[in-house]
Amino acid sequence: MHGRVKVKTPAEQAEARKAERLKKIHWYTDTVKTIFKKRDDDELDEELLATSEELLRVNPDFMTVWNIRRRTLLHLVATDRASVSSEESTSAEKTAEENTSEENTSEEKTAAIEDTPASKAALTHDERLLPELKLTMACLAVNPKSYGAWHHRTWVMDQFHEPNWNREVELCTHALSKDSRNFHCWDYRRFVAKRSTRSDADEVAFTSDKIKASYSNYSAWHNRSCLLPSIHPGLAGRGLSESKLREELDFAKNAMYTDPVDQSAFFYHRWLLGREDVRLGVRCMYVDRHRQQLLLVLNKPLDLLDGSACVVVDGEYEVASWQTSDPRGLASTVLICQLTDDQLSPSGAHNLTVQVSYKDETAIQMLDLDQGMPSACFYNVPGRCTMFRSLASAADVLQTELDSLLELLEINDEADSKWALLTAVLLLQALDPVSHQKQVQEFFGSLRRIDPMRQGYYDDLCSRYAIQSVAQDVWRRQDPEQLWQGSQSLDLSSKSLHGLFHLDCWPWLVRLNISGNQLTSLSGCQVLLYLEELTANDNCIEEIGVEVSCLKSLTRLSLVNNSIRNFGTSLKHLGNLRLLEVVGNPVAQDEDLCLEAMVTMTTRGSGMSFELRYT
Repeated sequence: MHGRVKVKTPAEQAEARKAERLKKIHWYTDTVKTIFKKRDDDELDEELLATSEELLRVNPDFMTVWNIRRRTLLHLVATDRASVSSEESTSAEKTAEENTSEENTSEEKTAAIEDTPASKAALTHDERLLPELKLTMACLAVNPKSYGAWHHRTWVMDQFHEPNWNREVELCTHALSKDSRNFHCWDYRRFVAKRSTRSDADEVAFTSDKIKASYSNYSAWHNRSCLLPSIHPGLAGRGLSESKLREELDFAKNAMYTDPVDQSAFFYHRWLLGREDVRLGVRCMYVDRHRQQLLLVLNKPLDLLDGSACVVVDGEYEVASWQTSDPRGLASTVLICQLTDDQLSPSGAHNLTVQVSYKDETAIQMLDLDQGMPSACFYNVPGRCTMFRSLASAADVLQTELDSLLELLEINDEADSKWALLTAVLLLQALDPVSHQKQVQEFFGSLRRIDPMRQGYYDDLCSRYAIQSVAQDVWRRQDPEQLWQGSQSLDLSSKSLHGLFHLDCWPWLVRLNISGNQLTSLSGCQVLLYLEELTANDNCIEEIGVEVSCLKSLTRLSLVNNSIRNFGTSLKHLGNLRLLEVVGNPVAQDEDLCLEAMVTMTTRGSGMSFELRYT
């Protein structure tokens, strides 16, 4: 019909969109190829700048293109500088000739100096970089959280001879008014604010405004934690001053009471209470004359690739072989050193000194092995809760904060109390894990109900705390000097454990019972290098993992009623194993696998008899 606009059918519209999309794809791939070819051919020119700009305006997250652009800019800046230097040399000769002329007035001389290329060099350099600020702004309009664009702007500002830092702070203020939780912008603001005329106090005030506008602004809380220690330093430069700490705790509590569902204030609250600063130290040093071994337990893991350990026997440095308890050679708190007859005699008295170094920390410990004694041990029993304490504040501060949280829990529904419950658990553990054990278990039960998606995390945390409580109880009841002699056995059965933690508190253990738990593996046992009997019945263990291969002294392993489907390859490393019980496991139903395991163990070359109970 005449006069009527022709409308494309849906099929025609789809075809047009497809053609347009293909056109864009071809342009994009061709542009990328062009940029990479010019880079490979070392053609770092204006054309490459223009081409990369076109691409980045479409996709500001192409990090490789940003890198190529920076390389091109550095090349062009160097070229500009060389050109200016050449002109400067010519101009200097001309100026020298003019200065010898009596006709030049002082004003003309000054004008000549100010007009030299040298005075224009910085301007040329900054002019070269100025378009980059416009480019990054255009890219951030496409994606305000582009890693590449923010990083490039940071790099450009560092290259300027005369950067305008205050302008950048204002830009951040504007950007954060649009999205107050853009952590890329917060990172950039920290970078420019340090170089601007703004003080740290000004920035803290800015974070206060943002937090009061939205208590869930985690980036503002984080920025506050970065600024306050420099304004209100605590003793020895650690943490905050006491007055400021109490003020900030009140500020955080206001946020926690206002919005107990949000996590940001609770994380900041935990930061305020601090984390124990643990220096490298020796927790246990055990020497066994019969095995000719020196066992060392540290208070934090050591990687022998980054750290070092040496032993001095009777005043003479000995070259000894150290290894960690980890079967893969990774960092571990337990180190073992194999000595020789020359270093450790069958019956003589010896003095041993160990020095362990890691980064800027060093720990030294001495131990005397008396004449005729089979072994000796140094064991450092930690003070009240110091070994496991994750919070560093004084006990009265922790108690005050706990009282506030318990009050918050009373006035809020359980469904809204996840973060208050978890923080209360941390405070209870830091104060006294033994006396608060029942309340901690109740809180964990509530956490599992209201946050089932993180049940595995709560199970592991609960297991860790349960073993901590056992350790604390043992330290309270036993004489430290007799601790290692009276704790050859440990019973951790029926404690609802989902993981094994802190077993390096008993490195000399001979017998361990972990039956009746919910363990899915034996991971954690590898630190018990002298273990002889391991009972792990009625669990959910699925395999005999690589961690078992470290237990060279193991003679009996009971894994009755678990979920083991095969024997794996770790058993063959247990040269002293005499009895393995797997009754009630799926593997026990496969007689061929059981017979194969028996053949493997009886022909391992150790000369030990072996019995496999599977029926």
